[in-house]
Amino acid sequence: MDVAPGDYLQQLVNDMAAESAEARRMVAIRARAEKLTFTQQSPDGTVRVTVNRAGAVIDLAFADSAGRLDPRRLSGTVMGAIRQAKAGIAAQYERIVRESGVAEATADRLIGRFRSAQPHPVAPQAAQPWPQPTPPPIVPPPPAPQRPARPAPQEAEDDFGDTFTVLQRGYRKP
Repeated sequence: MDVAPGDYLQQLVNDMAAESAEARRMVAIRARAEKLTFTQQSPDGTVRVTVNRAGAVIDLAFADSAGRLDPRRLSGTVMGAIRQAKAGIAAQYERIVRESGVAEATADRLIGRFRSAQPHPVAPQAAQPWPQPTPPPIVPPPPAPQRPARPAPQEAEDDFGDTFTVLQRGYRKP
């Protein structure tokens, strides 16, 4: 199979042009993907979460009604919105890659790499709310200890014989 030198050179130029076009498409994908964010609001409107292309939460906002929710329900709503936002960012990236015009094999490879780099979301049925601590049992305080009764004052026997008051004026005997 002999190829004429002119045909070989033309084939090489065509291959290089195709590779160059593919490289330009890849650069365009990267530029669009670097700015990629996705915002998801919960169905009841209490939570709005925004994730970046890596799936990290970059914004989390609560409506006023969130303060009236049970903490377990609120945490489930937040986690659900995060899961949906991460799924949305993956779908958005896939759309960017498919619309870029890269070869199908290249698109599949890029999308596969993107999905494998994302943290694996917890399935909704496997997500459990934080366990609530069991409050300690209420035990009444022990009764205060009884003080022993004060002994009755005893009359001290002294050597003075009669009662003598020192604190009165004149130090006289009563």
